[in-house]
Amino acid sequence: MSDPNCAADLAAAPERTREVEQLFFQNYGFITELSLSDPRLTFDDVSMIVEGIAKQLRNYDGELSDRAFQNWLTDVILPVRDFYAIRRTCAPYVKAAIRRVLSSALDFGVTTSTYREAELNTWTWCFEHLEQLRDPGAKASPQTRLYSAATFQALTIRKSLKRTRDRFGGARDCIDPERVSRDDEKGEYVVEPRAEKDSEEISRWETISAGGSALNQ
Repeated sequence: MSDPNCAADLAAAPERTREVEQLFFQNYGFITELSLSDPRLTFDDVSMIVEGIAKQLRNYDGELSDRAFQNWLTDVILPVRDFYAIRRTCAPYVKAAIRRVLSSALDFGVTTSTYREAELNTWTWCFEHLEQLRDPGAKASPQTRLYSAATFQALTIRKSLKRTRDRFGGARDCIDPERVSRDDEKGEYVVEPRAEKDSEEISRWETISAGGSALNQ
């Protein structure tokens, strides 16, 4: 026999979902204003924040009132807003640090995906250390810390690529780890044929990434 209380909870769930969604639409202006309270953000950033909030509505378990909902929105939005602001400010430093390390490692199989991986790892580190980066009393600026973080991430990848090259090829072989797979039946690694024009891809990526910043010269 089913629990009547459980059945009642299930019946109430869709209604609560609709009410939370209604709160979201009622407070759309509050969301955009709070997001744009940092002038470094663009409308594209705000769109990403709004999209993220919409995906998190199911996590809201507070009172169904504007005041309670806005308190929840503030707790969710401010860290994300600050992350986007830091990324806008520090992206040239991150790109410059990664390019400084990887531009001297082309023989290790560097591709455009290598640069993207280093950037992604750096921004993941940024979000994980957001509280320290937001601290106005910190000795080092976010730009300095993220330049160092990006350098570390690029060096880590460079070291991994070098190990792969040393294991599978000679000093002039460019081996992309994405082309290395393991043949379990033979118990050995297989290197796919080298992709053409890797160097052209890298040059094209660097041109696109320059962005006119002095750091990217």
